[in-house]
Amino acid sequence: MTGIVTNQGEYAWRIQEFEVRFLDERGNLLDVRNPDVKDTFVVQSHRENAFRVELGGLAFTNNNVTHQVRVQIATDGDRQLKPD
Repeated sequence: MTGIVTNQGEYAWRIQEFEVRFLDERGNLLDVRNPDVKDTFVVQSHRENAFRVELGGLAFTNNNVTHQVRVQIATDGDRQLKPD
């Protein structure tokens, strides 16, 4: 799945995890996934950045399923990453 993260805030974000919601045609929640971001990235204040996440073998056969994606976990984008 691909999309765009828009940061309308005043601080840079380091994106670490997304929440992906799958909804039926009436807006009822069908499933939620929280894919990790393999390579974290920073979205500067008032900027946009493309993303790509993999959801594994998840597949819906109903054509009326829609999805919503939001940032689940982000940290201060101006701080350096600590080595593992």
